[in-house]
Amino acid sequence: MAVRAGVSFELGFQANIDSVLIREPDVVLLATGSSSSQPDWLPDEWFKNGLIPSLRDMARQLTLGLGSASGRAVIIDQDHTEMTYATALRLADYFDQVTLVTSRERIAHDVSLINRQGILQRLFEKNVELICHVEPAGVNKLEDGKLSLKNVYNSAVIDLNSVASVIHASSRLPNDALLEPLQKKGIEVITVGDCRAPRSLMAATREGYEIANDL
Repeated sequence: MAVRAGVSFELGFQANIDSVLIREPDVVLLATGSSSSQPDWLPDEWFKNGLIPSLRDMARQLTLGLGSASGRAVIIDQDHTEMTYATALRLADYFDQVTLVTSRERIAHDVSLINRQGILQRLFEKNVELICHVEPAGVNKLEDGKLSLKNVYNSAVIDLNSVASVIHASSRLPNDALLEPLQKKGIEVITVGDCRAPRSLMAATREGYEIANDL
């Protein structure tokens, strides 16, 4: 349908300011998604070197194949969307134990009640452990297979043992690096989906559909 409407597709390369400008666009739609931000508890060096992967990186690894691993996988949930829990369910097939940790009062805070009930049902069927009201107190003990968690209300600390992997499902930041350079060139730029504001897949897809129809 898109081809019949005159849309051309150029695949296999990363767009940059020059490759956009050479096409002399009247309007540019930026649908470049978002990336996981660095959690406050994760040291800069660890983040830059990917020593603790983001949920997206882990989900990508799962699609490529992951061998069974003994021990516990811990997901630090600051995202609270469906992707986090779908990944947790997949990880439960590979690790002895999966633990979801959040500083909020409940898991799946940002999904509807109906969806949350289904998510909780599936998580408990897979024996995924849920721990609320806590955040990591640091990563110093990970070499010993331990992760310290601090209660956000009373600062009480507990240790999770047998930790084999820690994954951060942190809040997302728009991939909008092309926005300002294009605007400075006088080009109208419309951000779409997560590039405008990270949200659910359904909301982002709907917005893109509506903007395309308007154009």
